[in-house]
Amino acid sequence: RVACESRIGGLQGRLGDIGEISVWDITTHPASLTLPAGGLNSASVAFSHDSRRLAFAGGVVKVFDPATGVELLSLNQHGGSARFVSFSPDGRWLASAGDDRTIKLCHAATGEEALAVREQDGHPTAIAFSPDSKRIASAVSGVREGAGTGRSAAHVKLRVTATGRVLWTLQGQRALVRSISISPDGKRLAAASDDTTIMIWDALRGKVLHTLRDRSSPSSVAFSSDGWRLAAAYSDGSAKVWDVATGQNAITLHGQTSTKSLLRSLSDGRGAMNITYSHDGKRLAMAGPGLSSGAGNTGDQAYLRIWDATTGDELLTLKHRVTGGGSIGSIA
Repeated sequence: RVACESRIGGLQGRLGDIGEISVWDITTHPASLTLPAGGLNSASVAFSHDSRRLAFAGGVVKVFDPATGVELLSLNQHGGSARFVSFSPDGRWLASAGDDRTIKLCHAATGEEALAVREQDGHPTAIAFSPDSKRIASAVSGVREGAGTGRSAAHVKLRVTATGRVLWTLQGQRALVRSISISPDGKRLAAASDDTTIMIWDALRGKVLHTLRDRSSPSSVAFSSDGWRLAAAYSDGSAKVWDVATGQNAITLHGQTSTKSLLRSLSDGRGAMNITYSHDGKRLAMAGPGLSSGAGNTGDQAYLRIWDATTGDELLTLKHRVTGGGSIGSIA
């Protein structure tokens, strides 16, 4: 997320070669802190709600002090396959998910494991807490639709945080779910899928409210602070803000480069678009793949763009030099 003190955590790296975690202060623009990451080829970053801790999942789970860069915790509970990480809003829990098909809940202060849940029907591809920290959602992809069909789908499970008991299994999407978000009041849940849909559910009753369709696949979604708008980043480099009540597109934001260049970067394995709101809902941040600086130049530019969330006006573009086709793979 974009923290109150205007910090943005960004993970820089190419698939197969994760490089570093950079922390930006958007009032000063340059990266204020750079941390070595190391790990597997897919990873995420997450700030704690008070922004005093920054977690990274890339093989192992590590927690840093974002002000000093001091490593606070290093956890290897997924056998080197951790890919996703999230802090509970109350600061008590640190959740992670990995290629071992497990979702693990640890005490954020000590790293002590409190709960482990195994997904029997697919791989977890995203996790998110409810605002009151009492529920945790996980996207599960690669689910078999039926015996002999040869087709796979995805669903989202909403669980009780303390026990792991499943409250709802939210179904309807037919391809990998890359991102999920729960509204600040805990009443709605959104999921972005490679089948080009974003589904919004009533998180209290398990009912579908809207299915938002686009020509491009959404790769990241985030609710605004009031819960009435949903921002989505798309694989063609654009971003849209949807009205949650009506399911209508309120604002369309365009990326800084051509669709052709972005799609080429994505096909080269340089990551997907990521989007997040600031805590006050006034700004949107979106990060994307590294883009070539020009013929004969081996340095690439990954970027982080900041918009006014109400008007769609661009406020700031942060360019970050990466090498070998790197990207900003996750922001918080």
